[in-house]
Amino acid sequence: MDEKAFKVITVICVFLGFFTALAVQSNGPAIEIENIGSIKTVEGLLKEKESYEKKREELLEELKEREKRLSQLEGQAVRLSDNVEDIEKQLLDLRMMAGLVDVEGPGIEITLNDRKREDIIYSNPGLIENYIVHDSDLLNVVNELRAAGAEAISINDTRIIETSRISCGGPTINIGKGQRFAPPFIIRAIGNPDELANFFKREDSIYHVLDAWGLEFTIKKSDNIYIPRYIYGDLDYKYAKIVKEGD
Repeated sequence: MDEKAFKVITVICVFLGFFTALAVQSNGPAIEIENIGSIKTVEGLLKEKESYEKKREELLEELKEREKRLSQLEGQAVRLSDNVEDIEKQLLDLRMMAGLVDVEGPGIEITLNDRKREDIIYSNPGLIENYIVHDSDLLNVVNELRAAGAEAISINDTRIIETSRISCGGPTINIGKGQRFAPPFIIRAIGNPDELANFFKREDSIYHVLDAWGLEFTIKKSDNIYIPRYIYGDLDYKYAKIVKEGD
């Protein structure tokens, strides 16, 4: 038996001993132990976790190699150009548009969270789906920020770009390539703080819908919002091709 299996068996034995002792000490009916989970299931989850961690490390290494190659190409382009400063600025602007650099500036910070549990108890528990944050709510907030002129957006310090995924993941929400988050969600956006904040005052804003259901939706203006660069994911275009002039 390998060391991993031995550890798993030890953990299961500890839980069995605990529940057995609890059942013996209880004066009521014995506690029925079900669905403890097989060793194979636990080992499968451990292997899956290791696989995800390995894939993440591979993606980070690939990202480093691509950035290194990009820097080399940028250096070559600058050296071949007569207008070095202009080329450097254009390259930096393109990297900013693609979300490949850290940025900071004025903007707003939004905190979006489920309705407080104690409030739900005294409300209608049958409507609990309306008391929690959904992926569609985050999408609506991001879309309103973009419409208001946000130049950069992040959710829980994950940069949001054009290809970013925001989808339901059971009790969590998938954001980006492979990250999952549970509430609260901290959404940061860089842009004119007044224009960004005022956009949510419109009658058809998602703010009024979520606020009516009692969800936490706070907006705070700031002179300095920091948004990290985009890290995860593949930006390769396999099917879309550049249309050349004259084609």
